[in-house]
This record gives sequence, structure tokens and C-alpha cells, in this order.
Amino acid sequence: MNKKKSSEQKDRGKTKYRKCIYISDEVHKKLASLVRSLVESGNENLTIGAFANSIIKEFMVARKNQINEIYREDRGNLI
Repeated sequence: MNKKKSSEQKDRGKTKYRKCIYISDEVHKKLASLVRSLVESGNENLTIGAFANSIIKEFMVARKNQINEIYREDRGNLI
């Protein structure tokens, strides 16, 4: 088993205040299935929340320019 911590596992302890987001049952089932497979392959402490957080963070980094363009129309850069 892989004992190296993933970025999702490292981020898990950094979040002092967690917030709820609502996702469809279909998306939740797919995430749960994927996370279960990842846990079985050695990511022992991975959770759906930590995995979703990682996906959202990666999306925001990848789309930084587009997000800032939309956001700055009224307020300036967000990221």
C-alpha cells in the first residue's frame, strides 16, 4: 500500500471550518464509489469532502484567469 499522503489528505487537517455544499445524488454516488476505490488502493484517510475540495481547488487554479475576469467586472480579482 502507498503510505505517502495525497494532497487531499494533507489538506484535510488544514480546514478549521468546514462548509456544506449540496450536490446531486448522482454526483455523490459517483464520488463515493471513486473515493472508496482510492481508499482501497492505499489512500486510507481520503474522504468525499477532502476529494471534492481538491477537485474544486484544482479547477479554480486551472481557470484562474476566467474566474478573475468574471469576478473583476464588479469587484477586482478574486484569485
